[in-house]
Amino acid sequence: LPAFLYCMKLYDPAKSKSGLLRGPLLVCAFRALFTGTSSALGEKLSSKPGNAKLHDITRVTPELIAYVAAQVRFALCTQASWRAKDKSFNLIKFYYYILEIITVKSKENWRKNLLRFWNRYII
Repeated sequence: LPAFLYCMKLYDPAKSKSGLLRGPLLVCAFRALFTGTSSALGEKLSSKPGNAKLHDITRVTPELIAYVAAQVRFALCTQASWRAKDKSFNLIKFYYYILEIITVKSKENWRKNLLRFWNRYII
């Protein structure tokens, strides 16, 4: 999995999911997309409501985390416009794989802690 998905301060090579989906770039991108660009680095200066408020998003879901992960992956590639495939990398498959990690391939405790982190830290 791409390094931007991990918080390296929490990463432990012996535990594959330690720090996963808590990467600082992922958090900043989520904030920029949903709570406004000024909040991306933790500031709350914007007078305009963010997308979360505009769309009545009151909690972070696995789908939102996967969506932001796909958007960050696209932003880091060299494509000029959004496409599902970047050479051999498929963004749609990536989205569903991240979603599967959260909803199917993880223990309930890990999933709850992840969502608690996002909801406390972001919304």
